[in-house]
Amino acid sequence: MACIGIALRWLFPAVVGALLLTTAAQADCLGIWDLSGSWAITQTNGFIANFELTQTGMDISGTATAQEMTGDVVGHVDGDEFTMTAHWNGTAGGEYRGHITERGIEGDTRDLNNPGAEGARWYGDHGVTPCTVSTPPSHAPASPLEQSGVLKNRPGAGDISTQTKPPPPPAGGGGGEFPTTPPQVTMATVIADVDVYKKPGGLDEDKIGILYSNNKTTKVSLVAPCDENNYCHVKGTAVPTGEGFVYSGTPPDFQSLQF
Repeated sequence: MACIGIALRWLFPAVVGALLLTTAAQADCLGIWDLSGSWAITQTNGFIANFELTQTGMDISGTATAQEMTGDVVGHVDGDEFTMTAHWNGTAGGEYRGHITERGIEGDTRDLNNPGAEGARWYGDHGVTPCTVSTPPSHAPASPLEQSGVLKNRPGAGDISTQTKPPPPPAGGGGGEFPTTPPQVTMATVIADVDVYKKPGGLDEDKIGILYSNNKTTKVSLVAPCDENNYCHVKGTAVPTGEGFVYSGTPPDFQSLQF
């Protein structure tokens, strides 16, 4: 099984070709990647999920935690790609599709409890143990493009789907495809149970559910500043359908969110 980079089958549109470049040693690799160990997965919807994984052959198992949620994890590695599912609190849970290189892992996730909800991008916090090279690497001379560094250093390499890729690291942060700092996401703590609507206004026909505080432990990400009528656009796994609008005024008015 060759560990040659191939394009992710993103849930979002796009993506062909940026991850096709590999080293000669990777191209001759006949082993498999090992995802065993502890992972902190930073998601662009504001959540950080912690995974404890064990890999046996190409099968993944383990546990995951994210704020007040826990779940068993099952998955499978296939070359440079893998899929795993975290069954949050015993539900269908979240599916994580990822791509592996020596620099780390990244991919997208979707809520299996709400198939129509928008997914999120994510990336891991460290590199992956490279597979064992079972045959000598090729010693063919590098092409003129490889010798000049164009293939490795061309502007924008690896940044195809700009709408869903995590933001790049700040200047001096180490560069590379994987950010060294998590994206800046405005978070809010849910301090009171509140109705959720598919659009601001609080009309009964727009109600899609309830966002529960869970004793002020639930956190959501704020998509944009709350509007002039105190309706706030929030996202997160605790929000029905993945995102919606909730009312949060300021004391002594009803306040559901604390920033």
